[in-house]
Amino acid sequence: MNQKKYILIVDDEQDVLQIMLKTIISRCRMKYQPLVCVDGFEALEFMIDKKIDLVVLDLNMDNFNGLQVCQRMMQDPELKSIPVIISSGHLDPSMVEQLQSLGVKYFLKKPYPMNDLVEKIEEVIG
Repeated sequence: MNQKKYILIVDDEQDVLQIMLKTIISRCRMKYQPLVCVDGFEALEFMIDKKIDLVVLDLNMDNFNGLQVCQRMMQDPELKSIPVIISSGHLDPSMVEQLQSLGVKYFLKKPYPMNDLVEKIEEVIG
């Protein structure tokens, strides 16, 4: 039996979190264990404490935004290898460029169908 992979969902919008959680649990519960944080600072603490396989990260959050989380991850040898999917409604070209320069390769522009999230997760760590 394979061990479940941990997916950390970081978003400060409760309704978005609920939909993502329901989707992952209903479709992929045998493969993935979703974990939730509501801000970037909490997410970084979580990543340091647990073995996270993938981060689904919102950009616009109070108390440490998604860009700051990515910058901090890249400075930490333990965290820089964790793949990140940016899930945001605010993906302007300069922000995408900045994130790509930090090694982020995967982007989903909100709102998107939850099928897209599942497909992207599968693509990245499936």
